[in-house]
Formats: sequence, C-alpha cells, structure tokens
Amino acid sequence: MYRRDRKNGGGGLVGSFDSNLPSKELKMAKAYKTLEIITIEVRINSKDIRLMGIYRPLKQSGNLSYSPRYTPL
Repeated sequence: MYRRDRKNGGGGLVGSFDSNLPSKELKMAKAYKTLEIITIEVRINSKDIRLMGIYRPLKQSGNLSYSPRYTPL
C-alpha cells in the first residue's frame, strides 16, 4: 500500500495492489502546490504501467475560487 498523507491532517491519497504484482512509488517533483499527487508503477504481464492519482482540494488559498461541476443532493 502506498500512502500520501496530508501534512495538515484530514485525508490524502492511497494506492493498493495485490502483493503478487511488483510495484513501486515514483517520486514526483513538487511543482504544483495546490495538487496532491501520487504516482505508482506496477508491472502487469511483463509491462510497466504508471498510474497517477491526482486530487485538488476544494479549499484554495489566495484569490483562486473553485466551483464544483455538480450540485450535491
């Protein structure tokens, strides 16, 4: 299991694979301060596949605003 916990608490990202699948977390440059990113490389059928989880928290600092594209029920 690969975890990317938030430093300020309240969640984060996680990736989990069967223990029979060789996998490793790839370190990414921290170029985006407003995004949470986790990148994992997994070998399936002799091929390396890179998977990336990206999350942009709703709360943004500064003058940026964000409106969800859906209406909660």
